[in-house]
Amino acid sequence: MSDGKKREQSAAVVLGEELYKSFPSGEGELEVLKGLSISIYPGELVTLVGPSGSGKSTLLHILGMLDRPTRGRVVIGGEEVWKLNDVERSALRNRRVGFVFQFHHLLPEFTARENTMMPLMIKGLPRKEAEERADEMLALLGLDKRADHYPSQLSGGEAQRAAVGRAVVGEPDVVLADEPSGNLDTASKEMLHQLIFRLNREMGMTFLIATHNEELAAKGERIFQLSEGVVYEEVD
Repeated sequence: MSDGKKREQSAAVVLGEELYKSFPSGEGELEVLKGLSISIYPGELVTLVGPSGSGKSTLLHILGMLDRPTRGRVVIGGEEVWKLNDVERSALRNRRVGFVFQFHHLLPEFTARENTMMPLMIKGLPRKEAEERADEMLALLGLDKRADHYPSQLSGGEAQRAAVGRAVVGEPDVVLADEPSGNLDTASKEMLHQLIFRLNREMGMTFLIATHNEELAAKGERIFQLSEGVVYEEVD
């Protein structure tokens, strides 16, 4: 069955329809997204490319419920997210969406294990179970010997891998990654990319990745170009 047929027969894990986003500027309103629509399906690894300032981060923040569109709708897990109240939206985000940013944003006062288990604790899992699942994830990421280290004791690549662990440990419907390797050296970058591919291939995790890295972008099953506030799917 072709990828297109698979998409037709499955519901999108994330759907953005007719998204507009404007910001106040010195000359009135700056329109960043202009009626943009995008759908991400289960098990896909989709990449999003475009020049700096084109709105990639804005789009990911809106799809991930971190920012509200000026107009348009976002549907995740069958829920139209901007019709939910703040508490319902936060619960949906924690349950269904994982985030990886350019900077790891690990909490400095917690160890790699504690940072990784945080989403599970928020979900209400017993501490022992959360610790076990965090340790399993850290082992998968090659960080089992660094579990008790604080972010300041980790290398940049290790901290970013721990951030990926935190994003995926709760098995979200989709992981939104915003320039996940943009702050890493070449070796750490390659290790992180291989980790993402492995999580997608072996565990069926769904990724939408905004990136300037041409090698990572080219690995997308679908590649979207963001330009002038709308997205265009690139076709080979």
